[in-house]
Amino acid sequence: MKMKYGLYCMGSLVNTYDDAIEAHNDAVYAQEESGVPHEVREIQ
Repeated sequence: MKMKYGLYCMGSLVNTYDDAIEAHNDAVYAQEESGVPHEVREIQ
């Protein structure tokens, strides 16, 4: 089963990804730009 990953900001799903590395890179970029913590979680 292929995993999906969600990018979350303040508990809200912002975007979904098929690739964990891409999701992580976007989370780092979004956090640097906004100053607000973002996180990546697996979606089941």
